[in-house]
Amino acid sequence: MVDFNSFANDPKTFLGKRAITVQGNRLLSAATVDQEALAFHGGETVKVVGLDASKTVINLELAEEHGKLVINVSENNQGKTPSYYLPWKAGHAYKMQLGAQAAFFTTAYMSSCGLLISGPADRPVVIHANCGNSGRIDNAPTKPAEIDQYSVLYSNLAGQMISNGTLPAAGGGSKLAIFDPAFYMAGKNAGYASVFGVRRSAAWQFFYNIGNKINGFTGRLWPEPDLEVLRS
Repeated sequence: MVDFNSFANDPKTFLGKRAITVQGNRLLSAATVDQEALAFHGGETVKVVGLDASKTVINLELAEEHGKLVINVSENNQGKTPSYYLPWKAGHAYKMQLGAQAAFFTTAYMSSCGLLISGPADRPVVIHANCGNSGRIDNAPTKPAEIDQYSVLYSNLAGQMISNGTLPAAGGGSKLAIFDPAFYMAGKNAGYASVFGVRRSAAWQFFYNIGNKINGFTGRLWPEPDLEVLRS
């Protein structure tokens, strides 16, 4: 088992060139449907599901397997790290506002999804959205044109969610991050993505890890991103 404090103190250095993978998916029961079909960008829709973070803290284990870090979120995980977990489901946008009940956050492995983060550092709102289910674009994008379409989708979704109050607008201490396939499915570090957060000194910081399930590349996502390196 990985020492959580060593990992959380400096995730980029701790991981180095290793991948971090999330195994499994857990649809949590403490959920309410906020919007049955939020429409955006040319008829695309998602079902917005809100999770009460205080009721969804689960104990996770951070383990090392064959040189990579593994987070298992399955039902039988008996780990010792209290964590927020944000699931995914096709055509859904799962939303959670983090607090102080846990010091670690992770979400399901990403291959075409988008992650939206905004709000104050001590209570950010995080949304894991899966769009593009109309059949008009590939749900496993690899070509530049397909990847660009996803960027448009998630940018439009973020705008719609900000306008209806689902997602806090940037400004006044609130910063917005949109992490979509244009960042993790393109460029020299292209691969599947894991996103995790750690809470230190009452403030949340988020990181991404992109890789091929063995080797990975880790960077800062929020509130001070270093995303531009992914485009090189």
